[in-house]
Amino acid sequence: MKKTGKKSNVLKNIARIGVVVAIAAVGTYLLTFSRAATGDATLLLKPASGSVTKDTNISVGIYENSGNVTVNAVTFGLTYDTAKFQFVSVSNTGGSFTNCPESSGSNGLVRVTCFINPPNTVTNERLIATAVFKAVTTGSTALNFTSDSEISQSGTGVNIWNGNTSGGSYTLAAPAQPPQPPTNNPQPPTTPSTPTTPTTPSTPRSGGGGGNTSRPTTPSNPTTTPTTPSSPTEVTTPNETATQPQLGGIVAITIMGPDGKPVPGVSVTLNKQTVVTDNEGVASFIGIAPGKYKLEAKGVLGAATKEITVTDTSASSPVTAQEFALTLKKPFNWPLYAGIAIVVALAIALIVLGKRWLQHRPSKGSGRQVTGGIVVNGVGTDPDAAPVQPLAPSVPETKPLHETQLKTAPDKAAVKDTDTLSEIERKVGADKVVATKTVSKKPEVAVETIMENPEDKTVKADAKGDTGTMITPTRPPSDPIE
Repeated sequence: MKKTGKKSNVLKNIARIGVVVAIAAVGTYLLTFSRAATGDATLLLKPASGSVTKDTNISVGIYENSGNVTVNAVTFGLTYDTAKFQFVSVSNTGGSFTNCPESSGSNGLVRVTCFINPPNTVTNERLIATAVFKAVTTGSTALNFTSDSEISQSGTGVNIWNGNTSGGSYTLAAPAQPPQPPTNNPQPPTTPSTPTTPTTPSTPRSGGGGGNTSRPTTPSNPTTTPTTPSSPTEVTTPNETATQPQLGGIVAITIMGPDGKPVPGVSVTLNKQTVVTDNEGVASFIGIAPGKYKLEAKGVLGAATKEITVTDTSASSPVTAQEFALTLKKPFNWPLYAGIAIVVALAIALIVLGKRWLQHRPSKGSGRQVTGGIVVNGVGTDPDAAPVQPLAPSVPETKPLHETQLKTAPDKAAVKDTDTLSEIERKVGADKVVATKTVSKKPEVAVETIMENPEDKTVKADAKGDTGTMITPTRPPSDPIE
């Protein structure tokens, strides 16, 4: 029972060591791959303030400043008020981070993730990307960073961003009023009268006593040629539809999770346009020219790609969208599974080493005593070895036999192997039989044989019995028992 208890304690200790090692491994993994904001690097906007006229665009540069610390990756989220700003575009053109697998804007959030191919790194202030917004009303608004933004230190991947989410504040102004045309109509100029044609003097007539009379000439009516006044300058509105590009197909992409349900907040890229799915898991694209495209989707639940063919639906009435569905597949998390494999391997190694140690450790005996070549409780020793004195507290007191009893030798067949100690004493003589130790409470002793060697005063117990008793003859060999 003691040996079994020790084994159980050893196994418990091994199990405890395994748990401690597992916890240490998981803690190391979390410390290695976690990226809590603990540094002094900053995210900033340029310009951080200004005035924007309604219906005009503003370009805002997003920068990071890591000081003397080298970095190679940046992730940021930039929030905007959809009632004040309309997202137009975001690009990393001219930025220091050349690879941007995530670059999108929709529903009040611009999300960008960029990195530099190792071993390249950057320090100090660097441009990440440029976002363009359109002011759709008047008032004031702000752009702020999300709390999950990161600036990753090269080599360790630790997030060294200081966590300051303040971005920029902007005033949205009303456009200036265009000049109004004059309201009073111009007066037409006065038409000059046509000069009268001079009259020819009349020839005097001869007549009675009267004198010369002349017929007055009637002037001709002047011909008036009024000039048409010039019309005021007309303000013409340009034909806006003539400058608009002809739309291609309209595409609606539904993103499904591994469970078959729509997934919101997934970045979907089609023809270099990136749109985030809405609450119903749909991302819509307008103006996609007919052709074949590679559709890419990336989100928390996984990623997926698909080849699609877009046709022109702009001429249909009403305009219908081409619908496609894409199911996300969860990516294989190498760091997580590698950590689990290491913990399992360590636990198995500890168990194997513990078992080997238990199998090969020095034995401390079976706990059964051997006395003088007689098996008392376990494996015996060499019968020729010196007898081992029993650990009996005292030797039982024997009663001396009468003199006449000593002279009488019992019959050889009188002693049987089934006789008890009292029967042997009665048949042989109490002074000839001395019981030095009784190992068991069983009164019966099975005597198998008596050694012929006079020097060997031990008697072997029956191999089938669990107990044994050493019998020491008291008479010399010259007086053997017949």
